[in-house]
Amino acid sequence: MRCFIITLLLFFNFCIGNCQYSITSEPIWVINESYNAKAIAPENELSAGTQILLYTEQINTDSEEVYIKSVAKAIEYSGIQNISTVLADYDPSYQKLRFHAIDVIRNGQTINRLSFKDIQTARRETNAENFIYDGTISAFVNIPDVRIGDIVSYSYSVKGFNPIQKKSFQLVLV
Repeated sequence: MRCFIITLLLFFNFCIGNCQYSITSEPIWVINESYNAKAIAPENELSAGTQILLYTEQINTDSEEVYIKSVAKAIEYSGIQNISTVLADYDPSYQKLRFHAIDVIRNGQTINRLSFKDIQTARRETNAENFIYDGTISAFVNIPDVRIGDIVSYSYSVKGFNPIQKKSFQLVLV
């Protein structure tokens, strides 16, 4: 039994030290923003069957971290597919991905859908046709049982800026 416990602890220690993503609480520097779950957007403001209730991207240059939170509501069947997958890209050679929350809000009840076992990764070289390979990994979670009227809220952060920039930071708004 003692050997089993030691082996188990070593395994978890190895995983914690070598996993490229983790589940943590939100960083303390994040500014919490609210949204109106009952807001009804005009028809011309809907996008692919979804209503975006909140999207925020916050950057902390001191900790070299980017925080993203998205809250969207499925208005039509096409929206279910759009909001039922959470996708986060990062470069594991210098970045760590931290999921904070994936929730489905249905009839005022919050259902936690963030589970370590549901996080999958894939290497997607989006510029491979141009022979550009950047090593970016996509982590994604497919959320089961999303319905029309459900709100999906997720947040994650990516820690680490590209070392080629040598601690300089420039924000370009488009």
